Amino acid sequence: MLKLYDFGADYSTAVNVKWFRENDGVKVYEGNWTIPSAVSQGNSYWSWYAVISWIGKALWEINNPGIYRCEITATGGPISGIYKAYFRTWL
Repeated sequence: MLKLYDFGADYSTAVNVKWFRENDGVKVYEGNWTIPSAVSQGNSYWSWYAVISWIGKALWEINNPGIYRCEITATGGPISGIYKAYFRTWL
């Protein structure tokens, strides 16, 4: 989950989320979202905004115990960058 607090009103932010199996580098999921500008939604700013992504709904996504990497790329506004997190699964 990418949760943003108190960010500006006059720009939108593109968010790309990719999940990989760490042992072989296979990408198991990719999704894209656009956080709209607060002004376009009738607000002066976003007090918070969340983008939530998870894997495991389909068996092919998590079919072995292991470590999975999530990469979140945000473009636009003050949060531009790449953020990585690692998760271990046990089946």
